[in-house]
Amino acid sequence: MLALAALLAAGCGDDDGAGSTSTTSTSTTSTSTSTTSTASTLPVPVCEAGAVFGALDAALADARLAPGGTWSSDVAASSFVDSTTTGEPWAEVLGLDCGATVTQPDGPADRLALVSWTGPRMAFVIRALDGPSTPYVPLAPVSIGFDAPEGEYLRPDNSLWAGTLESGEALVVGHIDFNLGVAAKTWSADAPPFGEEEPTLDAERAGIAAIEAAGGRNVGLAQPAEFGSEEGYVMFVSPTGQILVADVAPVGWFDPMVPRYIPEGTTTIETIDGVDVRMTEAELTEFPPVPTEFGWTCGDFVWLMQPAGNGTGGETQAFVADLVAAADC
Repeated sequence: MLALAALLAAGCGDDDGAGSTSTTSTSTTSTSTSTTSTASTLPVPVCEAGAVFGALDAALADARLAPGGTWSSDVAASSFVDSTTTGEPWAEVLGLDCGATVTQPDGPADRLALVSWTGPRMAFVIRALDGPSTPYVPLAPVSIGFDAPEGEYLRPDNSLWAGTLESGEALVVGHIDFNLGVAAKTWSADAPPFGEEEPTLDAERAGIAAIEAAGGRNVGLAQPAEFGSEEGYVMFVSPTGQILVADVAPVGWFDPMVPRYIPEGTTTIETIDGVDVRMTEAELTEFPPVPTEFGWTCGDFVWLMQPAGNGTGGETQAFVADLVAAADC
């Protein structure tokens, strides 16, 4: 399987979800609460492609492409089929629940869309032989395989990109609360493989095992261990599609109750299943994009969950509770 951690660590887009590993921290104000948590139960995913057609139509409109009518799962006649991966394998690569490949048989030209989603969170790619009503401005490069074509971002949050490739086709890449860089890097049938670093530290192995037990997907190393360090960085996708990075190290390597990534904020200590978990929320409104980090001790290891690249702090908090329960701290 293609490792999402490798894709993000390789730097595959301007809005990718990888966190930094700087260690600057400042004092915060602490309060304390005590709760007992049980592992959350997620609904069984319903992979009905009709739920995402509205997002594809909106992307066409923003990309200045003419409306194309009804979407169909009958893709055999599209010239893009052989060079585009298919929905379910793409969903597995991204760590999302559902995937589909669809076309617009009544559209103005050959079009094919690849889409993957978990609930309202999704990534998608649209390939079209018809061009936009006005040309795309070649200002922003996006990595696609071994190429980096230039195009333009079409939404203020940079969640939608479009460009015209050398072949003449229009390419639209977008996401809703996921990651544009990963979508761009992985849609092609001949996307280059990325190696998966093998864990070398006890902390890395413990982190990977605990995260997988809690339901994490595409779990791997965010970066190789630094020389002489006993701290590992594990990247994964949560069951709800949130892209997360956990710092894991032996007890004493760092203090999980001291903020590392939040420069200023408010800290709350919550007891989850008998484990004190620090949650620090940034006070700076411009802190991107999810201004919450978590720290705790579990057995022989200390943990820190970095601020996420998508989703919400509450969503991260729910997975941390599942992680604490699964690890039997």
